[in-house]
Amino acid sequence: MCYDAQRMKGDIIKTNRAVIAFEGADKDSTLTGVYLDIGGDIKTVEEILSYCHRRGHCAPDTDPEFAMTWLVYEAVNKFLSYTGASGMPVRVGPCNTLNCVNYDNGMYIIGDNWSIVNRLYYEK
Repeated sequence: MCYDAQRMKGDIIKTNRAVIAFEGADKDSTLTGVYLDIGGDIKTVEEILSYCHRRGHCAPDTDPEFAMTWLVYEAVNKFLSYTGASGMPVRVGPCNTLNCVNYDNGMYIIGDNWSIVNRLYYEK
């Protein structure tokens, strides 16, 4: 049984999951987010965001669609490809279709300069 099916049954399986989205998003939002099935810990997410900032990718507040493209294609791909995970550890879609309340790392809200401005739905 896949992880999503098990979660739907109510089982809690921690796999270091998280959702990354830009300001204005939450679990009910139709704004685009990135679901990470692995690599969702704060250290890895901060490294991914720092990479985007260092590379000079346009900030989320200036062009959210282009920024999301860079976040998924270049940064996440480069950082998560080393894990050797089978399958696609990333899903892109409206936040209300992603596993934002995942009992793991929750949801990171990203602001200007690729920084985390809020964190929602995680175990403290």
